[in-house]
Amino acid sequence: MAATTAPKSEPTLTYLMPVYAAASWYGLVRSSSGGGGAITYDGGHLLPTSAFGVAWAAHNWRRRGFVDLGFFTMGLVLAGSAWERHRRDRGEDGGAAAVAAETLGCSLASANFALVLAGWRRVAKAARRGGKSELWLRTFGGYCAVMAAFWAVAAFRNHRRGKGEGAD
Repeated sequence: MAATTAPKSEPTLTYLMPVYAAASWYGLVRSSSGGGGAITYDGGHLLPTSAFGVAWAAHNWRRRGFVDLGFFTMGLVLAGSAWERHRRDRGEDGGAAAVAAETLGCSLASANFALVLAGWRRVAKAARRGGKSELWLRTFGGYCAVMAAFWAVAAFRNHRRGKGEGAD
């Protein structure tokens, strides 16, 4: 009988990618509320979504030794969201600058994920060379596509909110 080796186990972050993506979309939907026929969007999900994204990007940066642009793009969303929440907690409006920072950060985060997809051949080649599994590669590709779309939709909705167009 031939000896077999156990399959390589996947890193936990492989399974966290779709969970984070689903939670991000769930937050976006939950931050919308309908009333009187209009759907309004308050951007409330951006603070926890961007905070988790910044933490994950920092982990990647520390672990891999090179900059993860998500640290800066989602960091901009986090800063704008925190500032907006701070203003609201003081009874003020959210502030146009805070909403603009969130919108810009969302747009840049979307572009960051889309860049991975634009360079997919190179990304896939490097991942395989680095020992990543096909499961990881497919999960990562899907994750990048879903998150590029998520941040683009968040940017669009946040931009409309900043212009006073709360209804979708």
